Amino acid sequence: MHGLIVGARRGEVVDHKDGDGLNNLESNLRKCTNPENTRNQEKHSNNKSGFKGVHWDKSRGKWKAQIMWNRKQYHLLASDSKEDCAINYNVAAQIFFGEFARLNDV
Repeated sequence: MHGLIVGARRGEVVDHKDGDGLNNLESNLRKCTNPENTRNQEKHSNNKSGFKGVHWDKSRGKWKAQIMWNRKQYHLLASDSKEDCAINYNVAAQIFFGEFARLNDV
């Protein structure tokens, strides 16, 4: 249905800006590429930190922020604070992903 609303052709991807697949208001929809759609995903269900782009680095004994861009992993920050890492991820996501950045609530 969302494809019809924005006039997407077969094979074109449509993204829900707010991540809610049931919110098919035209103002919430945009055409995008597969990578852009992936950038706008929520954190994974098995996430232990509570923040997108933040995980526990067992070898350092610290929280670590990282982001993927053009199939390359960028390590952003290692910190005792997962909130600091989440903020660091947000800054990088805004730079790399622009309007498709899904930011952490910090």
